[in-house]
Amino acid sequence: MSAIEVDPDEVTDVGNAITGLAGRAAHVATALGGVVAGDPRPPLTGAALDHLTVEWAAGAGRLEGELTALGQAALAAGFLYRRTDESVIGVSPP
Repeated sequence: MSAIEVDPDEVTDVGNAITGLAGRAAHVATALGGVVAGDPRPPLTGAALDHLTVEWAAGAGRLEGELTALGQAALAAGFLYRRTDESVIGVSPP
């Protein structure tokens, strides 16, 4: 049977990196929410662009939530790997 080798610090680093990406997605959502359309547009084009802007902002907001959850899961996994190592072998890997 093979062993699973995981460096808890690397898992934690990945969790932190993903969480940082969530902040960027939040920034994109906020920026898109602040886009103001100009008046000199054909009505159908303007309506389509307004709808697209709303949908992109909503999608970026959902992406932020998903990235936050993934980052938190990775942070929890790193913590649990470390605790398991400490419990099973008595020491945490370097």
